[in-house]
Amino acid sequence: RSQNWEETLWRSRGREDLPGLRWCTQPAAASGGSSPQDGNDALLRRLGEMLQDLEPLPSTAIAFAASAGADASYSKLRSMALDAEVARHPRRLFLLLGGAHGFDGQDDIASSDGDLEREVMALFAKKLGEDNVLRLSIGDARAGGHRQAEPRFPLATVVSFLNVERYVGGLLRTLHGIDSAFN
Repeated sequence: RSQNWEETLWRSRGREDLPGLRWCTQPAAASGGSSPQDGNDALLRRLGEMLQDLEPLPSTAIAFAASAGADASYSKLRSMALDAEVARHPRRLFLLLGGAHGFDGQDDIASSDGDLEREVMALFAKKLGEDNVLRLSIGDARAGGHRQAEPRFPLATVVSFLNVERYVGGLLRTLHGIDSAFN
């Protein structure tokens, strides 16, 4: 029986033995309040703490953008790398996933300092360097020579897509494409 993303995530809540997943939970009162803005502020604080504690390792953060602000398209970067060119070298990859309605499910309502997506990206840029943080669209918004709106995908669809890409080596090829295009 297949499980959807939300069920899988819910069942893993609080588990410490899952590589690549770190739960940071606390009661609403401990996060400073109970409004969505307070929740976003707590999220940014915890993200800053997590990034501060990282061991040094070449890293890249990719945020999948459903808006016109993408730096490049995933599909174009993936196609830039030939299988023979893809070298395995130690690297940490952060996949920053917001759903069709942003990181907070409410179109990234403002935190106390401004836009949530921009603030998440700024935290990663501060730790990893501006050149190692990119916003990618999944598709090519210029397909057929015409500018098209980037479709909005539910988070479960994006996660499923990335899981398949990881399995078939697409994420590794995309990292090589990023190196070719931006470094």
